[in-house]
Amino acid sequence: MKTRTIILILFLAGALCFMTTGAWAKEVRGVTDTEVKIACLADFSGPGKFAGPPLAMGAQTYIKYINDQGPIHGRKINLIVEDNGILPNTTLAAAKKIIFKDEIFAIGFNLGSSGSSAIIPLCEENKVVMMPHGANKRFYSPGNKWVFVPFSTQFNMASRAVEYILEQNPKARMGIIPLIRICH
Repeated sequence: MKTRTIILILFLAGALCFMTTGAWAKEVRGVTDTEVKIACLADFSGPGKFAGPPLAMGAQTYIKYINDQGPIHGRKINLIVEDNGILPNTTLAAAKKIIFKDEIFAIGFNLGSSGSSAIIPLCEENKVVMMPHGANKRFYSPGNKWVFVPFSTQFNMASRAVEYILEQNPKARMGIIPLIRICH
């Protein structure tokens, strides 16, 4: 019995060592021995262009901070910034460019819920991780293994704010101002 157990342990340890050498590992788009390519899709030319430059600058600053700490498992992060125009069609065009031409691993920062929603099928099909900056219900319901929402939804944030206000002042009066978009 002991001999069989020892042989099994040695076999499993050998298989584990063989697997960790990369012999069975698949090549992953955007990941090399020295870098991981991620993208920031921000609006520089569309209706959300006021928010694009600060988002891109914040992403660049954060990635620089991470890279200055030293490589992660020997890999620096290479951030590719692309104008997504925030609309679904322009975001789709930008996503195709960064996925197929720049060969990114993930979209770490993507401004605009409608544009992000439009590229979910492209990300799923091409196994690209996306962390959208938006709160479309489609990002988390149903769950999606390629979409990671790194923050709480606006509904949850607003609910918590109302709870806090009422805890502090049970007689507080609150109102809601609906945003109505009139299209001509």
